[in-house]
Amino acid sequence: MSQPRRFARPQVLDELPLASHAWIEASAGTGKTYTLEHLIVDLIVRAGARLDEIVVLTFTEKATLEMRERVRETLVALVHAGPEDPRVDPPPEDNAWTLDEGAMERLREAVEGFEAASIYTIHGYCQRVLQEHAFRSRGLFEQTLAESRLHFQRAVRAVLREALRPSDPAHAVLRAALRVDTPEGLTATLNAWASEPGVLMPPASLERVRELAEGCAALPRRHALLAAARQETARTRDSLTGHLEALHACAQQVLGAEDLMAAAAAIAAWCERPQGTKTALDWVNGRREKNPALAHALAPFDALLESIPHFSMLVVQTLLPRVLARADESKRAARELDFDDLLTRLRDALRGEGGVGLTAALRAQHRFAIIDEFQDTDATQWEIFRRLFFDGNDDPRRLPIAQRRALYLIGDPKQAIYAFRGADVHTYLAARDALAPHVTRVVLRHNFRSTDAMIGAYNAVFARGFFTGSIRYDAPVDCGDPRLRAQHLDGSPAVPLVLLRPAATNGSDKLNAFGARVALADTVADEIEALLSEGPRSLVVGRDGALRRLHPGDIYVLGRNGSDLDGVHDRLAARGVPCAYFKRHGLYQTREAEDLLMVLRAVADPGDRSARLKAWLTPFFGLSLGDLRGDEELHDDHPLVARLMRLRERCELRDYAGFAHELLHTSGLARRELFASESARQLTNYQHLVDVLLARSHGRRRTVDELVVDFQQLIARQAGPQVSDDIERVATDGPAVQLLTMHKSKGLEAEVVFVLGGLASSDRPGPGPRVRHVDGRREAFMRPLSAGVEADVQREQREEDERLLYVALTRARSRLYLPYFGDDGGAGGYRLHRKAGYQPVQGALEALLDARPTFLTVRAAVAGGSALQDERLDAGPPAVAPAAAPGAPAVRAERANDLLRAEPAGDLLLAGPAPLPASEFVALRERHRGPLATSYSRMAGGGYRRLSESTPHEELKADVHDAGASAMVDPHEGAPAALDLPGGAATGLFLHEALERVDLRYVARVGAPEEMLHAAPGGAELRALLDNCATRNGVDVTHVPTAAELLYHALRRPLPTRRASVPLVDATRVVREMSFQFPIPEAQHPSLTQGGELPAGLGDASPPPFRVQRGVVRGVVDVVFEHEGAVYFLDWKSDRVAGGLELLAEHVRAHYALQIKLYTLGVLRLLDVWDADAYEQRFGGHLYAFLRPLARGEAGVVFERPSFDDVTRWERELRETSFARASSQGARP
Repeated sequence: MSQPRRFARPQVLDELPLASHAWIEASAGTGKTYTLEHLIVDLIVRAGARLDEIVVLTFTEKATLEMRERVRETLVALVHAGPEDPRVDPPPEDNAWTLDEGAMERLREAVEGFEAASIYTIHGYCQRVLQEHAFRSRGLFEQTLAESRLHFQRAVRAVLREALRPSDPAHAVLRAALRVDTPEGLTATLNAWASEPGVLMPPASLERVRELAEGCAALPRRHALLAAARQETARTRDSLTGHLEALHACAQQVLGAEDLMAAAAAIAAWCERPQGTKTALDWVNGRREKNPALAHALAPFDALLESIPHFSMLVVQTLLPRVLARADESKRAARELDFDDLLTRLRDALRGEGGVGLTAALRAQHRFAIIDEFQDTDATQWEIFRRLFFDGNDDPRRLPIAQRRALYLIGDPKQAIYAFRGADVHTYLAARDALAPHVTRVVLRHNFRSTDAMIGAYNAVFARGFFTGSIRYDAPVDCGDPRLRAQHLDGSPAVPLVLLRPAATNGSDKLNAFGARVALADTVADEIEALLSEGPRSLVVGRDGALRRLHPGDIYVLGRNGSDLDGVHDRLAARGVPCAYFKRHGLYQTREAEDLLMVLRAVADPGDRSARLKAWLTPFFGLSLGDLRGDEELHDDHPLVARLMRLRERCELRDYAGFAHELLHTSGLARRELFASESARQLTNYQHLVDVLLARSHGRRRTVDELVVDFQQLIARQAGPQVSDDIERVATDGPAVQLLTMHKSKGLEAEVVFVLGGLASSDRPGPGPRVRHVDGRREAFMRPLSAGVEADVQREQREEDERLLYVALTRARSRLYLPYFGDDGGAGGYRLHRKAGYQPVQGALEALLDARPTFLTVRAAVAGGSALQDERLDAGPPAVAPAAAPGAPAVRAERANDLLRAEPAGDLLLAGPAPLPASEFVALRERHRGPLATSYSRMAGGGYRRLSESTPHEELKADVHDAGASAMVDPHEGAPAALDLPGGAATGLFLHEALERVDLRYVARVGAPEEMLHAAPGGAELRALLDNCATRNGVDVTHVPTAAELLYHALRRPLPTRRASVPLVDATRVVREMSFQFPIPEAQHPSLTQGGELPAGLGDASPPPFRVQRGVVRGVVDVVFEHEGAVYFLDWKSDRVAGGLELLAEHVRAHYALQIKLYTLGVLRLLDVWDADAYEQRFGGHLYAFLRPLARGEAGVVFERPSFDDVTRWERELRETSFARASSQGARP
């Protein structure tokens, strides 16, 4: 008997109970599909299941196909893998399946019978059940899956006709509705509510309305309203009084209303009263925050407003149930059903008389159910899953394995982004809470998609107040593949997070939303071009030993909606960068569709002068308005008219293939588009639309008049099944930068991701449902909303925004670009609206920048292009490629006949200018570049920036780290107070922020380090402060007591000075986090050696104006303090180094020499010190305080006072330093 083979088994399966219910939460990139395919194998090998006893359900066809392929490959590998496969016979200590004869037999059966595997979409599963169990589900054996739009439209027309009869119960409502709306408008409103599963609110109850109106109409309520109005300022008092008087009168009208229609009309009249550019409802609600008495007085009226359905809601509540019933009858009569019917009919079958037998049959067929993407479920789907796989089976572990049935739910609530399709994450949350006592929860914690740096960057974003609702990022992922890398061509690591801050070209101008979008589009296009070039900003990515250059397909640009992407597409096309929209909907809403419709109308009736003029102005004819002067004189033999007649003849002969060739090729359209257009987008759309025309003309052999009607319906979104197939084709065959919406990006990934959009509110316009959830119940309202409902709706919309942005941010593998709308001193920036969809990211970035992380960089985004130098680069001048010849302009002939020629003349292809030599181009850029801004961290890293782009946020703590010193301390030695704190940048950021914010007066009063968090008053406040600092920087709050003791020692230990030691808490004056900047010294600038006088050789002439030439040096000093008339600067260091002054001094000289020079010169400029005497009197020196040795009671402060000669030498060195690298690495001027 052969030895059982062993096969590698994923470790995560040990966390899943064998053949028992489990709930798997899989954050982005954590290998969800990998886990599921191996879970199936585990059930076959260890639970003895056959493949046909397992059903796997997911939500999309694409996911289903991928799952089938992945499961098949894994099963084949288990059966046929040879000894060369590293998964076969792993080391004895590794986790592995032991494949005995029984397991191998089941695996072979699974491979041989895989085509019958039960891996479906959820709708596909329901359709199969309804067909295979038609008797039990009370359905037909054969039904066609079709779109329900036509049935719904017919049902609306039928119900409207019935309701127009005076005897119909809905007659009064419909007559009133038709006074303010059209039948088409009513149809659109009903269609917007047709698939809403929630309770339509408020319920139509006249009794409840009168009960509430009675209280509101009482005289004391009027007094309360007017008393609240009197608390307003004179500017708003009269307006508010008028609106409140009208509101009280409205309540009296509602009390006397004969029916809900009259009550709704009274409420609508008050809500829509004008107040400036707002309505009375919005304006009065806006006064609540500033007037608490008003909020209290309006509370009863809020209840009244919430109880009365708006008139449009009354129409929906009255007509929609009848329309849906009629549409369902129409579908059943036609033996058709839609996707929603698949779910509801199976649910109803399980509820009905045959439900018990149907449930038993399905349970016998499948013992194990795996539901993928469960966060996208809804109440109907969950009821089906629960009835089939959970009810009566809450604890499978009580049974032998061979008799167990189990349900596995896999999802990530943070990625629940399809509410607009009917998904309801609240159903997921309710199901999770209900099943919690009965299932095992497993969290996948390792991200295999992104680099460690990228994961750390977006973990830091999500940790700073990003999620505000019940869905949180409580289990941050770590890197599952440390071999992943992203770096520059010179080998330097690439920062994972780049923030693009829109700024006006003139710093005094404030940007509006349009200007911010333009600035971002320009900068994104420039940055993409640079990433794909041979320059210093280009990246190499991949695993260690297999790094490669980026190609266009590695880059995604994500927008909140399609309009966010158009500007980037146009700019990339202008630069010659391949780009393509990814599955963009709206083919029939493009200009190209309108052009084709205009041609079809002219072909249908060539004698219609208006129709033919419009057709001739389309690109199919290539004429301008000036070319058509004298059109009234054109006769039938004119080439333009003759072409229309020739097209009509082809249609009459049903020669639509010839018709299509005439439109695209004989007309010269394809050549003109290829010759003159920067993008192939328009030509691709024309070809796609002509293909649609051919498809719709085939079979029925339609006339041109019928085709005109078809295209009119497609453009008006009134057509049948084809309306769901309006996705534009990709305009290029090769690798291209992908432009797609955030919703379409789910399940995808890219090396580099740009995120755009969300500048406006996410609230959808129109009469559609506004949803909130109360005690597990979904409630749907129609605008206008009361203040309470509005707050709930906005809260849920904010949570939806958070989840969508989480999906967008986690697509990046190596680098992520995010807009940042910082306040640049109040000038030149864009302030994001508080209700903007991007607000979750903006708020998190503001908190993140306060912590001064080192894993990101901030760049200005200026209209016209300003993707700037990455501060981490340290490369020489980029190789300058020859300038590409610009596209020749489109040629317009003077006469229409000339435009009908088949080929453009060869001599019209104008040659571009000769490219500049690379050396001349570099010299030009050097002469015209703007001033630079640099700092210690940038000079140490070899990077510089343009002065116009720098902001206070950009001087980040590059030196907050665990320095790799030779004298590292063993973490098991020394005093616990010093070493209990972990190492790393997060701890350094935490300690620096705490030292910046702690109250020095409180520390001076504390008697001992162990009292820091307990002394009164102030201990509780310090604890709250440190907890906040720790959380913001990703440090466990259990380290706060140790950190508090460390702060005590740092602030109370006497600091050496040139006269006497003094604790920082006792210094005369203390300024923490002091910013400075001074011009890079130039030859004509005043210098220390000349006592502030101008250099010799300038003569007696008036001194030249003092100008910043090369740029400025900027910095932020941890502490500047004064003692006995002298000023010192102090820098905190959290490095894990041993104590002892000699070792520490050597460490400072090795790591911080450049910082000392720059900070000393900066402090001297602040003190206005220009000669040796002033230096002697005013400047005390510099101190480097090492926090860990101080806490151990060791010498931990390095104090030095350089001589004045040293300082003047440093100034000369800086004057002579070459900053040429900045110009070679900076952005284009």
